[in-house]
Amino acid sequence: MNKQSTSVAILCMISFIQAYCLVGVFPYAAYMTIFLMNQEVSSDGMVDDSIPKNQQKHLSRRQLHMLRNVGNRHRYTAISAEQAGPYATLLTTSFMIGRTCTAHFWGRLADCYGRRFVLLASLIGSGLACLWFGMTTIYGGLCGAVMARGMLGAWNSIVGVTKVRNK
Repeated sequence: MNKQSTSVAILCMISFIQAYCLVGVFPYAAYMTIFLMNQEVSSDGMVDDSIPKNQQKHLSRRQLHMLRNVGNRHRYTAISAEQAGPYATLLTTSFMIGRTCTAHFWGRLADCYGRRFVLLASLIGSGLACLWFGMTTIYGGLCGAVMARGMLGAWNSIVGVTKVRNK
């Protein structure tokens, strides 16, 4: 296999990975939205006075302060499958918003530093954003998931870079 064939194969794999990052969330976006919204409701409802006194001594002062002030935050209401549409749309479109905002930046960066640097930076950044998105069920909830998808799109807007041919 010559060098040009290898380069084309690598670019095809990168394009496939980047496309999968876009559409991989579509099958479960509504269910993830329902889970994240309902998880925020249950954690807000359970924290107020549910910590036994004997367990409070193992928590730091900051943790206790945060747990006691949860009730002062805006409370979400549990949503059903019929109400999940707008939230799921926000989750899925945040990727394209991030991609649109940074496409020109990645093209300029590729002109200055070369395609190889931009492709490697994009793959590393996309990997980190995917990890962040995967951990939003533990850290961040729906707001964190939307921000992680936006960052994933921001790191992922290299479609123009992969399709431009060097002369």
